[in-house]
Amino acid sequence: MAQISPPSPSLRAHYAGFVSRLMALILDFLIIAVVLAFTSVLYQRLAGITQSLLRSAIGIQWVNTLNYDVIALIVAGVIYTLYFTFFWGLMGKTPGGIVLGLRIIDARGKRPSYLRAFWRFLVEFVGPLFLVFGGLWILIHPQRRAWWDILAGTYVVYDWEARPEEKFLLLVKKSIDETETIYPPEQ
Repeated sequence: MAQISPPSPSLRAHYAGFVSRLMALILDFLIIAVVLAFTSVLYQRLAGITQSLLRSAIGIQWVNTLNYDVIALIVAGVIYTLYFTFFWGLMGKTPGGIVLGLRIIDARGKRPSYLRAFWRFLVEFVGPLFLVFGGLWILIHPQRRAWWDILAGTYVVYDWEARPEEKFLLLVKKSIDETETIYPPEQ
């Protein structure tokens, strides 16, 4: 008769660790980099078309009075802000968080409001030193909270049922048992 084992413990709602959170952030940055590259190409095309139309229609040479770097910085800031605030407020997770199985919740266990998500974004990305030291705080805080989590009243938890693969573990155990049979442990 087959022995039924109790279900293995789940990681759902456990506090998310440093590496998981870092990997989700890296994925989000890669997604945003693609969006920024697309936006940059689109801006350059539109600026070129507008300049050509103005020159051919009324003979005016359009001079870009704003530095392209300033425009790019403003657009990047807006895209970063909208990306994180929108996804955190809508679902409590970004696409990077979805892939890594992470969710941001408030003290009631609900997704943060858009205002709380915006505040969390501001305190997280206020500066490179704050991002680094605030992020390292995850390693020592008992609930694995970064500075911005504490200031915004949020928690990052695992969102999916992460359980050990029992069939795989049984195969590993069987393999170890067979190895010990062939090569008995030295005493």
